[in-house]
Amino acid sequence: MTTTETINIGRLHFRIRPWHSDSSIAHVAMAPGGGVPDTAEIAECLSRIRDLGYRSALTSAMDTAEGSAYRSLGFTERDRLRVMRHDLTDLDQLKGGDRASDYTCKRARKSDKPECLDIDSRAFEPFWRLDAGGLADAEAATPSRRFRVILDQKRVIGYAVTGRGGQQGFIQRLATDPDLQRRGVASLLVVDALRWCGRRHAREVFVNTQVSNVAATRLYEKLGFVTTPNDLVVLFWSGD
Repeated sequence: MTTTETINIGRLHFRIRPWHSDSSIAHVAMAPGGGVPDTAEIAECLSRIRDLGYRSALTSAMDTAEGSAYRSLGFTERDRLRVMRHDLTDLDQLKGGDRASDYTCKRARKSDKPECLDIDSRAFEPFWRLDAGGLADAEAATPSRRFRVILDQKRVIGYAVTGRGGQQGFIQRLATDPDLQRRGVASLLVVDALRWCGRRHAREVFVNTQVSNVAATRLYEKLGFVTTPNDLVVLFWSGD
């Protein structure tokens, strides 16, 4: 199984796809705007997941309070994310790094996506790497989106997917070539994302990163993000 399927249960729509193309693990995400499922609805979803041939499941990142119904059915915490917020003030003062002028920041083309996924696979540990389906989910997560790449000559060395819904912006995904760290590539992408959200009248921008990822946290803090009090969690169900 390699495609995304939708499981409809009452008012809710659960989006199911293989985790990193592993046909035994289902990635479970809620379609936007559907609400928070209760225990019975999650149990029905798990039953249908089994019918599809999956043996275990991972949720998308969710508020810790939303996870209580999942936990009651045997889900356990797999990872925890720090949520950071930018109020979009002082954008004119932000800089994309000392070498920003060396690079080209432009709209991503379809032909750029394989390079983006290659960078993603090298920038993140296996659990957090995106496959093509995960990248498509990041693009589809908000009503409005921006997919940008950074080029060094003609080579993609970083990318970012930014979304906007109403007055909120979201840095959905950002990855840079790990062989080119500390050259301002990530900063350039973040600044580009913030300014795009500001031009479209967003009032705040959110990003999340692993609690253990100190380098990413410091980067975002340097560019004006502050940590919110609410973490997100990714939950795992073993199928037992």
